[in-house]
Amino acid sequence: MKNKLYNLLVLFVLVMLTSCNEKLNIETETQGAPEISEFAPASGKAGTEVTVKGSNLRDIVSATVGGVEAQILYKLSQQEIVIVVPREGTKSGKIVLSTSRKDDSSQGARAESTQSFTVIYPTPSVTSFPKSGRVGNNVEILGSNLDIISKVLMGGEEGEIIYQSEKEIAVKVPFIIDDNATVALKYTNQTGGESEVKGESDDFAVEKDEPEIEKIDQASLMERSLLTLSGKYLNLIEYIYFGEEKCAPVSREENVIVFRVPTLAETSTVKIKVTYYKETKEITLSDACQVIRMKNLFSANQAIGTRNSKYGYGSMLNGNSADGNPICTPCVLKDEENFDKIDFAGYVNSGLDFAFNSPDAILNPDPANTKNNLKNYWCGTAAVPNAENFTIFAPFTAVQTRFFVLNATTHAALIEQIRAGRDQLEITPSLFTSLNITKSSARTRKSSEAAGTVSEQIFDAGSVVVFYNNHKDKYGILDILEVHVDYGQANNINNGDKNNQGIAYITFDLYYQR
Repeated sequence: MKNKLYNLLVLFVLVMLTSCNEKLNIETETQGAPEISEFAPASGKAGTEVTVKGSNLRDIVSATVGGVEAQILYKLSQQEIVIVVPREGTKSGKIVLSTSRKDDSSQGARAESTQSFTVIYPTPSVTSFPKSGRVGNNVEILGSNLDIISKVLMGGEEGEIIYQSEKEIAVKVPFIIDDNATVALKYTNQTGGESEVKGESDDFAVEKDEPEIEKIDQASLMERSLLTLSGKYLNLIEYIYFGEEKCAPVSREENVIVFRVPTLAETSTVKIKVTYYKETKEITLSDACQVIRMKNLFSANQAIGTRNSKYGYGSMLNGNSADGNPICTPCVLKDEENFDKIDFAGYVNSGLDFAFNSPDAILNPDPANTKNNLKNYWCGTAAVPNAENFTIFAPFTAVQTRFFVLNATTHAALIEQIRAGRDQLEITPSLFTSLNITKSSARTRKSSEAAGTVSEQIFDAGSVVVFYNNHKDKYGILDILEVHVDYGQANNINNGDKNNQGIAYITFDLYYQR
């Protein structure tokens, strides 16, 4: 009995294997050339569904009627396919099916009907044009022979046809600048040209949302600062003008829009307005607002942290960045154009001190040292740059930024001058002639050093750090507001682990030479 069961099992397995092999052979058979045996109906107007029968129609990807591209509506089987007579450029002619598209350089197989499809050209008529509609909403057009309509124009703008039948068209109202528009329906006539059915001139009332935005009540705005305004339909706003200076939004949502105040040639009182609807309409936000041009590029309350910091801060500084935001992440190093723009980068050393490092102190000709120095500079979950490609970062390593921490007693007058001047402090080399700015980094105290330790290279909250970038030939000043270093962390913080969350960040006011 056991032998019989065993034999039956073996037989079943063999049958299944044979069946699978046969199936595999069937699926890998070469597809033959397509052929058309017949189609129906033999005639019809634009938009007519035509059923084409034949063989090897599985791989058909394009179809034409009279040389005009037609939509493939369904592939019912190897032997049957349904196409739609085109509505635009419609003309009689043979049906051609192809396994390659018109823009495909490869020569695919094609099949051509022996008979021609005859196009009938009825004239559409409209019994009901819409009288009004809101931009983005659908409106209805009623009549006869509307299924041959190729496009609907409103005030010259094409609306998206959402639904179409012989007696009805639903179309989405496009953006139209004018408040009134003429509705026109286009179709192909018997000569192959384009005809139209039009409604009454300017008989369609266009309803549009209008932005509502708060006015600017400040008497003055600082260049490079962010201007945040609230309201309704603010996503319609395109630009803001500060006098003649045109600016695009930094960000734009329906209820909030943000602009960056531009840098003007000099401090000026200007009219501020926003434009919308392709700049055909405007709203005045202020008739007279002073835009202050700073004597230095002042940025208050900035923060720089370690890579992948749980605080979410960038770890690099570009004091004169074009977008007005001096803090960035190491991701900027993906673009070679940014290699020589970085002034310095934040880094946590093994002694748990947080340091500002010059670019030329970060990379090293020795690949092993380079890799070690880059462990704290990541873009997302990947180190930037890859140690194997460090030579491409020569413009980055060529930047020499040097630091000097002012002494609270010796340099008290200079510190007071800096803080009193803020954005109107004129930064020139003469301001720092008495300083020996030579250190390639400035840092907080190490875990082994006593709290409150400061020097020409060591800073704490309340310190003022001067730096000079020799590549840009620019001076900068950091007025340190807060120092956040967790000295309780383990000292293997720089082990290259992409999940390391970092332990430090520094906040400061930045002054940067124009």
